Amino acid sequence: MILFTSYSFITAILVSNLFFVFFVCLSKSDKILLHIPLRVFAVFGTALLVKFLFPVEFVHAKVISSFEIFPTIIRSMEKKLFTIGGFAVQVRWLLLAVWIAGIFCISWSRIHFYRQLIHRFGHLPSVCDERYLKILEEVKKENGYQFETTVIVDGNIQTILEYGYFRQIIFMPNAMYSQDELRYIFLHELEHFANKTNWIKLVVIILECVFWWNPLIYPFRNACSHLLEVYCDSCVSKKLDKREKIAYLGCLIQEMKRESSVLCRKKKYHFSSQFFWQSNLKQRFSVMMQYERNRKFEIATYFVVFALFSLSYGFVLQPEYKPPELNLEHIYNTDYVIEYEDDSYTLYIDDEPEMIFMSLEEIDRLGLQYEEVEK
Repeated sequence: MILFTSYSFITAILVSNLFFVFFVCLSKSDKILLHIPLRVFAVFGTALLVKFLFPVEFVHAKVISSFEIFPTIIRSMEKKLFTIGGFAVQVRWLLLAVWIAGIFCISWSRIHFYRQLIHRFGHLPSVCDERYLKILEEVKKENGYQFETTVIVDGNIQTILEYGYFRQIIFMPNAMYSQDELRYIFLHELEHFANKTNWIKLVVIILECVFWWNPLIYPFRNACSHLLEVYCDSCVSKKLDKREKIAYLGCLIQEMKRESSVLCRKKKYHFSSQFFWQSNLKQRFSVMMQYERNRKFEIATYFVVFALFSLSYGFVLQPEYKPPELNLEHIYNTDYVIEYEDDSYTLYIDDEPEMIFMSLEEIDRLGLQYEEVEK
């Protein structure tokens, strides 16, 4: 039997935070990236997404009781703040309103960025420079890319930015690129389109919008951004020889320097990639030049990921309350009678039932005196 409760949702949030930390740590490890394929991270990310979308608990899941933290949180959430029209506004309702308001604000900021981008530059015609078009078509033909691609060049675009879910657009600054640089730039950006990385970015952005209050979502977003760049570099490197790889890496360095110098001028219009600046170039270079697959290490990583995912559904956190401590002083100082009836022992004070015991051991444990009882 599968259940969905508020406790299973809270457990999923807490477990996902552990997944976030583990994911970020793996993405920062050169040893990991140099010896396992990046699809391991895709599997890990999918497991994390499943945990978010299906925060359920199974009937046989182990219940981990919380006697202090959970009950304290629940009491705080149920604290009444004020009343509006007969409706008692509790802390939980106020926090829920802030959460929803934050989702709308963050979502609007992301939507506004892309609307502004399309509104300002989307109507511009594709670049008419024959050199750009010729190199673009050559790269597409060499690599078998069949999708239509629009290249828009404008002076107000400060960094290279690929955009599009159904319509592929490459926004480029009006800079002086050599023929080789254009080839490497188009090869990299077209790999983004070929591997549908914008859809992955969209999923990450949605997670960021929903869980904006969680500080761990931001290093997770940055790690995903970096891994997507590493993955595209890896795809590109398979099509290049050693000399071309070095030239490709040189192109990345030159582009980063150019973007850095342009952005420091603080021009009026600032349209730049939100993902490029989270990328670790040193690690990207290492993966391209030194990658050596280790199948045993890969299998071990898969095993850890699946084990953690399975374990995350094996338990659920729930509050538990300690019963109030019994004050037996009034019983010790009062005449009482213990009678056996219906397979239990009932303690009477003034002919009124006060307490029920299931065995004589319980009576002995409390230090109560009793005479031999007829059964």
